[in-house]
Amino acid sequence: MYFWSIWCQYCAKFQSDTLGNPQVEKILEEDYVLVAMDLDIDMDVARRYNVSYPPYVLLLDRHGNVLEAVASTADADTFLPIVTQARNQIRDK
Repeated sequence: MYFWSIWCQYCAKFQSDTLGNPQVEKILEEDYVLVAMDLDIDMDVARRYNVSYPPYVLLLDRHGNVLEAVASTADADTFLPIVTQARNQIRDK
């Protein structure tokens, strides 16, 4: 679950540089259900997961439990191993 906001200058960079990275994009599209939450609109969901600023990514299992929480100023080299490990953790169950 990706929390973003229209006023967030870091969100645009994260979206283009990290989420736009071909390897990151591939694993997210093939192995995840992608959900984007506008922090200004989806405030109830943000509060539920204690998200107070964007960009922020939560990797959840199918029950909504948080596997990883990532302050999303992470670059692709940092983010890719996190999403890979979370995917593998689910597959191993």
